Amino acid sequence: IFITLNPINISCYSRKQHDCFIENAQPTTKDNEITALHWLLIDLDPKRMSGVSSSEEELKLAKTKARTIHDFMSDRGFKEPIRAMSGNGIHLVYRFDVPNTAENVAVFENALKVLAEKFSDDEVEVDTTVFNPARICKLWGTIAQKGATTPERPHRKAYIEPSVPSSVDVNDFTLLQALAAEFEENKPSAL
Repeated sequence: IFITLNPINISCYSRKQHDCFIENAQPTTKDNEITALHWLLIDLDPKRMSGVSSSEEELKLAKTKARTIHDFMSDRGFKEPIRAMSGNGIHLVYRFDVPNTAENVAVFENALKVLAEKFSDDEVEVDTTVFNPARICKLWGTIAQKGATTPERPHRKAYIEPSVPSSVDVNDFTLLQALAAEFEENKPSAL
């Protein structure tokens, strides 16, 4: 089960899937139906064969990478995120409150690209595709079921870490803009 993290235009709640679960519901929420950007999702996935759950060792690598990125973000002044286990990887979710504009979406996208450049490696990657406003996220509290459940690669429940802060403070957007600017600075110049 997946959810959209950002606030949705109230008219979308009149759709059939408003008050029930519908498999492959149509239409789905579009980026332009999101009213604001409230969450930066940093999704850390251990690299593994497609269609299978992560092993305990792979999950441990993602947890280690999450601690490294958490420390990096804290050192730059970002407030405490929501930390969660997605079932097969780790989520760090930072709170913002900015309008859903193309310029602001680009900041989210470029910030994830900078984090990927700095921290992705042969074992764990920062997912750079989760920047769009209507992005879905694993609903914490539900089971992630990739492939068959085996002792080596079990299905697991996604959950928010018990150490979640008592309040999730809104981050200053200029911190994210500064991080995103590093992407433009590192781009090779066109000849």
